[in-house]
Amino acid sequence: MRNGSKRFNGTSVIEGIDLDIFPNEIVGIAGENGAGKSTTLKMIAGIYPPSAGSMTLFAKSFRPLSYTQAVEAGISMVFQEQALIPSLAVYENIFLSLEANFSNRVGIVDRSAMIAFSERHLKDLELDYIDPRRRTGDYAFHHRQMIEIVKAFALAEYFHIDHPIILLDEPTAAIGEREVQILFESIRRFRHRASFVLITHRLAEYVALCDRIYVFKDGRNVGEFVGEQISEQSLHKAMVGRIREDEYYMEKRQLNPVDAPLAVSAKGLSGPNVKNVSFDIRRGEILGIGGLVGCGKEAVARAIVGFDPFPSAGTVEVNGEILPLRGRGKAAIMRGVGFVPKERKTEGIVPYLSVQAN
Repeated sequence: MRNGSKRFNGTSVIEGIDLDIFPNEIVGIAGENGAGKSTTLKMIAGIYPPSAGSMTLFAKSFRPLSYTQAVEAGISMVFQEQALIPSLAVYENIFLSLEANFSNRVGIVDRSAMIAFSERHLKDLELDYIDPRRRTGDYAFHHRQMIEIVKAFALAEYFHIDHPIILLDEPTAAIGEREVQILFESIRRFRHRASFVLITHRLAEYVALCDRIYVFKDGRNVGEFVGEQISEQSLHKAMVGRIREDEYYMEKRQLNPVDAPLAVSAKGLSGPNVKNVSFDIRRGEILGIGGLVGCGKEAVARAIVGFDPFPSAGTVEVNGEILPLRGRGKAAIMRGVGFVPKERKTEGIVPYLSVQAN
């Protein structure tokens, strides 16, 4: 890419981006939110047409008019927002819109061939615990993320691409440590016949995996790091313009609302994936709940607000009033408790309705 630029309604999102991806290379694009990382990948993948600049793919002019054209040319993307249809089987999602290629002369689709192709790639990525015949929506979020990655590898082989380019837009954001290690090992194993571009918010992942890293800031390429130049400190400084300091979060100045009234008090909270959880949140306090994927931290929030099928036991008090076990969702809303779910598209908003309606 040379001088890549993208504007939306006259507003510049990225400007003057120069980017190279070499064979068998793992390239990272780092930057804060809004730096233009995902927009750059979507230009490469044919989702956004560039407002200016040019691209070449293996020394030939490259300007895809759609994502389908990019895939057929050897570029696949694992999206930050999952691009799977939950009601379809796993193998149907992998070959979505390509069913005709598995059809005979009378239009009957050879589903067994699609399933066998999918099974082989799942096994190659050590994900044979995922059944390609099973409904995609039956799998947890982090499993569906791995299905997206399998799809990228499978499509590259299907279109007989000798050296595909696979774009990974935050593929590790919602998967556990085991899945992260499997993914990284798979990338290293397949790099002899593919190139990868990675976006992640975990600086340690750039350091562990990438050969070369571009740093974006405010829509511009402000640095390129190779080999020994790559460290979390150097990336952080290029991203935000200052050296990371242990005292940056100013813990001494954080509030200690020990004497403040209780805002929420949970006692013996129980439900699916939650067992006997208790804690207090005081007014003016920010409480964090951390842990690996699958540890139940999301389930705790669901239990508090009564997200179906929660809860089964325990009490939750909001400003001194106990929320009922039945009808807790409505009662929580009436008492001012909000819930922002992890899966924004399917649980948080209705995308085709207006902002006002949502």
